[in-house]
Amino acid sequence: MGLLRVGIRYCGGCNPTFERVEAVETLFRSLEGKARAVGYREEGIQALLVVCGCPTACPAQEEIPLGLPAFVLHSQHQIQEASRWITGLLDAQSTVGHN
Repeated sequence: MGLLRVGIRYCGGCNPTFERVEAVETLFRSLEGKARAVGYREEGIQALLVVCGCPTACPAQEEIPLGLPAFVLHSQHQIQEASRWITGLLDAQSTVGHN
């Protein structure tokens, strides 16, 4: 299973209801080094995590690159769900790599 490069796109933070950076750090610590958080504009990202500070989810309304898996995180209560999503992408990546 290879390292998954996940582009992180933060909202502007005008009305955050949780610590967005802390949530992302918690998420990637839970993945135990199997995925790496990088800037969303970096080349070679394999997935996109859109981190919104509130349910309005402004950045989620912007265009997401075609074919790029994306997850919108707008609550700290979604960290486990986001972890399962990334783990699923890693599992799919390892399945493709072995076929």
